[in-house]
Amino acid sequence: MFIVISAMFVGIGVGFLLRRFKLGWLPRITMCLILLLLFLLGLDVGSDEHIVKSIPTLGVEALVIAVVSIVFSCVAAWLLWRICGRPGSNSEKEGENER
Repeated sequence: MFIVISAMFVGIGVGFLLRRFKLGWLPRITMCLILLLLFLLGLDVGSDEHIVKSIPTLGVEALVIAVVSIVFSCVAAWLLWRICGRPGSNSEKEGENER
């Protein structure tokens, strides 16, 4: 982990030193490297027999976690909406009281 964090800070330092130069090619190289890393990750996962056999179980667990997260986020947003009220509701009530 120390190596990863160190590499990131070295990259920040080099980026800080090179900020005067136009690095228009950098996003393209970054995208290519990310795609290469994702391909290598897929290659590693696909070659691991234990992971491949447990994909259906992992998929169901991921689906359950996603659905529960969405439902509870919606419930929390609804509760917050009910507690705080609609935007502008206080100003509308104040306007009615002034009439």
